[in-house]
Amino acid sequence: MKKVVTLMVVCTMFASLSAESRKWQGSQEAKKWDYVTPNWLNPALPLPIPTSFAEGSKAYFDDSILRESDTLSVSGVVVSDSVFVNATKRYVIRRTADTDSLMGDGALVKDGTGLLVMDVKSALKGGTILKGGMMRMEKQTTPNIWGSKIVFMGGTANFATSSSSSYPTVSVPVEIPAGQTAVVELSRYSYWNSKLTGAGNLHIYAGGERTYLGKARVAVDWSEFTGNVKVEKYVMDGVNPGFYGLILNTEKTFLDSLDGYKIDSTFYNKKLELGEGVCITSESGTRAYAIGELTGNDTLSVIAGYYKKSTTPIIKYFIGGLNTDVDLYAQFNDPPGTTTGYNKVGFVKVGTGTYRLLNNNNNIIGGLEVRAGTVLADDKVLWGNVRGSVGNNTVVWPQGTLGGKGRIQGNVDLQGKLTPGSKGTGTLMITDSLSRIDGAIGTRNFNLTCQPGSTLEFEIGSLSAYDKVIVSGTVKMNTDENQVLPGAVVKLVPAAGASINDNEQFILMEADTISASEGSYSVVAEGFNNVDWSVELVHTAEPRNSKMVATAKVKTGLNPVTAKEVTMGPNPATSSISLQSPVEIASIEILNLQGQVIHRQQVGQNSLTTSVDFLQPGVYYLRLNKVNGSEVHKLMKR
Repeated sequence: MKKVVTLMVVCTMFASLSAESRKWQGSQEAKKWDYVTPNWLNPALPLPIPTSFAEGSKAYFDDSILRESDTLSVSGVVVSDSVFVNATKRYVIRRTADTDSLMGDGALVKDGTGLLVMDVKSALKGGTILKGGMMRMEKQTTPNIWGSKIVFMGGTANFATSSSSSYPTVSVPVEIPAGQTAVVELSRYSYWNSKLTGAGNLHIYAGGERTYLGKARVAVDWSEFTGNVKVEKYVMDGVNPGFYGLILNTEKTFLDSLDGYKIDSTFYNKKLELGEGVCITSESGTRAYAIGELTGNDTLSVIAGYYKKSTTPIIKYFIGGLNTDVDLYAQFNDPPGTTTGYNKVGFVKVGTGTYRLLNNNNNIIGGLEVRAGTVLADDKVLWGNVRGSVGNNTVVWPQGTLGGKGRIQGNVDLQGKLTPGSKGTGTLMITDSLSRIDGAIGTRNFNLTCQPGSTLEFEIGSLSAYDKVIVSGTVKMNTDENQVLPGAVVKLVPAAGASINDNEQFILMEADTISASEGSYSVVAEGFNNVDWSVELVHTAEPRNSKMVATAKVKTGLNPVTAKEVTMGPNPATSSISLQSPVEIASIEILNLQGQVIHRQQVGQNSLTTSVDFLQPGVYYLRLNKVNGSEVHKLMKR
């Protein structure tokens, strides 16, 4: 009897010392979480005696249960200081009635690699701290299981795996501290409207073609979030959506005027990366979204306009505000499964960086604007726009540069700079291609209009490597009626390792018509040594009637004399040449076509036979320095 009393005293003492902690065992048939059912252990007791949950206690869930998973139900309003789930096993916590909930001043801390599924409201003031594994809403109709907020320190938050079209709206605030990556899984039909804060990164897995960011025509508030975002597919068994991606929302109707641009700024200071086969699109209306940097390395990823079939909404993306350089493999096009070819999506390049368009299926129906920085159209546009390629107008603002070695389908209004070629010399085409509907060859002519003050810059390396522009329609060189702005500038610059010979001609532009009046353009050549250039417009036979041709005139740097006293032969020469002069020849020099001296020889007599075996076949200049002056002969080597 004495021993029993002693044990009871010891147990009572431990219980009083540790009444604030309980560890789930679920030993009863009724796996309820309430204040009555003894499904818990008190870790302070020396013996595993089942006990009930004490109000205000800390609740612990770990791997000590004998089962691989456990499912329990909260009954009533349970007050818990904090809830700690640190397990590799699966726990499911449900409600008995809609009025059931968890309350307390602390937080739910999810750790370990296991899965926690909940369908009971959490009113914990400390919210949820995700450290490991996954925490999941069980159903679309699940109440807020997260408490006051979610703090990501690792782990994954799943906002329901169901494909039900009941559209839950998740609005719990989310914190992503610097150095952390938050992983969020969004269901096929859902609105994610959480306010985000922090400087960590966000990884979104989107479940389908009705995964909305924000609420219907209302933007999400990420103004205090400075991290970067990546979007990938969230593939669920048995679910086959039209596409995987995010539908952006904003209440701002785009108005590009002095009154204000009315552009959504959710991503303006962020990097947004599109994963494999992912689409970003928008709710209807005339909308514009600023994105600091947009990347996509998969050619099947899509930057789309309105996500349904309509010609009315115009969706524009202002991309590049972070001033970075991007090789963009994703395509501007209709959303996957919507191949009408008229959903209007526009690309407005801002910032100082360079964007290379590398997708052959780009279909920028809403037009391309280069307001700043550079866009290189390196995509070949193998398939054009609907019904013979409806033109996509391109405007290059004064601070913008357009270039590339691909194809632009549409009229180009050049106010800034045009630089054909990309990472070297190349040909830029402003022409039609094939219809994406029936494969017929496009027949539309597109025009290039060069406004006063614009620049067309061509790199010239050799006859086989130089920049060129081909235009199916008309090239028009406009003049300033007020005579304030100068005409366009045709600028010639040498490519790396340039090798240019005398009288070589380079076709800079080909078009059906090139229209230019006096003063509508000027020619500037920079960086060439001993080469003068002339540029003229010539008219030839079909297929393109007009050409802009640059002709090189190589200078030797010599002062030629009118009469030559020295005879030279044979010319062309094979191995040697002989010289005969009425006066003494002091020395001879052989120059290449760039005017560089490649051989010098002292003579000191009236005649000379000398070897030219060291010369490669080609054209050279022979300078003879005589006692009464110098003269130059053209020398041809076989």
